[in-house]
Amino acid sequence: MKPKIFISHSAKTPRGSQVLEEICSALNGNDFEVLVDRIRLVEAVGQRWRDALNTWMELCHGAIAVIDESALNSGWVKQELAILNWRRDRDPNFILLPVVVPPVTFEALRNADLYPIGIGALQTLSAGNEYISPLVARCETLRTARADSGSVDRIETLLASLLNKFDRQLILQAARVLGEDLERWSPGVSEHRAFARLLLGAGLPEAVPALMSLGMKPADSEAVGALLATVWIDCRAVEALHRVSHGPAADRSVAINGDEPALSRWYVQRACGAVPGSARVQVRIGAAEDDIEGIVSQVRESLRLRGPPGISASRHLATLSGPNASQGGPIFLMFEAPEPDPDILDRLRQEFPAFTFFLLTGDHVPEPPIDRSRAGAYFLRPELRADDTTRALDAWSVAYQQLVASDPGT
Repeated sequence: MKPKIFISHSAKTPRGSQVLEEICSALNGNDFEVLVDRIRLVEAVGQRWRDALNTWMELCHGAIAVIDESALNSGWVKQELAILNWRRDRDPNFILLPVVVPPVTFEALRNADLYPIGIGALQTLSAGNEYISPLVARCETLRTARADSGSVDRIETLLASLLNKFDRQLILQAARVLGEDLERWSPGVSEHRAFARLLLGAGLPEAVPALMSLGMKPADSEAVGALLATVWIDCRAVEALHRVSHGPAADRSVAINGDEPALSRWYVQRACGAVPGSARVQVRIGAAEDDIEGIVSQVRESLRLRGPPGISASRHLATLSGPNASQGGPIFLMFEAPEPDPDILDRLRQEFPAFTFFLLTGDHVPEPPIDRSRAGAYFLRPELRADDTTRALDAWSVAYQQLVASDPGT
């Protein structure tokens, strides 16, 4: 598979735009996949597009930052570089390579507002010199030393598999609804996978008209829409959830502020790269009760009812209660807000030692540097802002109705 390179830029200066095109041309010509936000070149875009870029920053194996005069003062570029530098800190194989565009100098970069996030301390190239050859050479190291980009790769693959049932011309037509020529936009990649990548970059609200043009069946529409509903989630929270759910059994509990059950489901789908309805998302219970044994019984009954055909309920429950239950992937137990009492978690931990508990905390957000919720679960950051949550929930509600209603047989 080709290494994927994300390009962070503002590129509002003539020379910055030229450098951006030179880099894209060189990388495409050397068999890399280039993830670049071209909409930013032609129009002001809103938060929804910014949310979708989280997916690209998690998907990429390396990144290039084009730093022209406009980028020095761009809040978007600063946020992108903070996330990309965080990825570099977590993965020694990840490449983050700044390219300064004259009249920006190395000294200006070190003195800029970008410096506190570490960008000024990185190996840097200047577009005032010959920079393409060393840039490509640096990216070539990704072919032999790169980490699996994880859940978002799996989500892209799942989307492509759901789209494979549509013929090539329908996919190309759907892409044109989003204003894209797939063959030019992502050369060397199958149209179905390129369209999946395009949908991830567009985000759910913008993707709906293109999906409606395909005339998808309700079940497929819901599956695609639910996967796209996760693109706004910050990749740092995704990584933390994945790490905790694969860590020591005693530490497998996470929390995020919010009170809508869809939030925990979306986080799990994004971290696992799971199809909606996957067995990894086992059960969701309310936590307002104080009868610990009653809650344990409720969980056991919910799990019993979810057993596979041909396997007795008692056998299924015994398997899930064992220490090796999560060998095929994490199993999540969801708690609605408010948080349960720690005693409830301790008792459930005894009953289901392989499970990961996911708690919604309502409005409660622990003050940094505290990283635990009231119930002792690892709190995922960055915390959710009310407007982000409202926008994501509203977008899913609208998209769900539109996509299901678009089926000609309904």
